[in-house]
Amino acid sequence: MSLNRRILISVISLFLISFSISLHSDDNMTLKALAQSIETYRGQEIEMLLRLRNHSEHFKTITFYDKNNHDIVFDISDRRKDKVIKSNLRTKHEGSIYRVTFTVEGTGTKGKIQGRIKSFTMELIERLP
Repeated sequence: MSLNRRILISVISLFLISFSISLHSDDNMTLKALAQSIETYRGQEIEMLLRLRNHSEHFKTITFYDKNNHDIVFDISDRRKDKVIKSNLRTKHEGSIYRVTFTVEGTGTKGKIQGRIKSFTMELIERLP
């Protein structure tokens, strides 16, 4: 086997290994940890890996959950005309992992995080070359 071929196989192998490892990496931040330190994050834009639970046309909400099965619900009634949100709503898949970007506004009476969603994109699509 020639040297060039060995180098090519090595590079491809390293790429595939790094790609598969990055798909399984966890985001350490959870919604519970965020709620416990809400004053630190209030007003800041946060990006988290969350799974889509559901989207309700009737209530105009979208619900995501983290790896500990804690929910965060976003009101999208005023965001439906936003091109980014509208585009993402067309290609949503419940249970899929999304990179959700939102601004933390505080916590509600039951300790649930309140925020304003900015965007959400499927994590798998972002990782494809």
